[in-house]
Amino acid sequence: MKNNQNIQGWRADQIVKLFVLNSGVLSITENYPDIDDRLDYIGIYRENPQIKFGIVIKATKYSQSEIDRKYTSTQEDMELPVIYFFIDYDKEAGVFRLTKNRTYTGTLIPMEKEKFKFEINKYINDYYSNSQ
Repeated sequence: MKNNQNIQGWRADQIVKLFVLNSGVLSITENYPDIDDRLDYIGIYRENPQIKFGIVIKATKYSQSEIDRKYTSTQEDMELPVIYFFIDYDKEAGVFRLTKNRTYTGTLIPMEKEKFKFEINKYINDYYSNSQ
């Protein structure tokens, strides 16, 4: 069973890496100095490499309502804003959610390139307009 979970996790990782890279918004790295071991990867904003996001990937077969129930209470306190991906590895699809100030933002968002780009850019614009 453990080996099966490793394959599911690996498939979810590959789906997310391909999705993020194809979005054109973030680069992805796993070899980043002092990476928090609770993060799977670091996403680096292509237009400004100083802006970084933590990336956490969960392989799951849960529905969106089940994901909300199961994972809302398990969010961890991390320095970076975090993008949580919940991947159905059989359908090669999933949903994501950003954290802002260590709290979840709204509802789960389907993994679609334009929606992802919009949410990342909106987060960055909101962050910089509020910090000035």
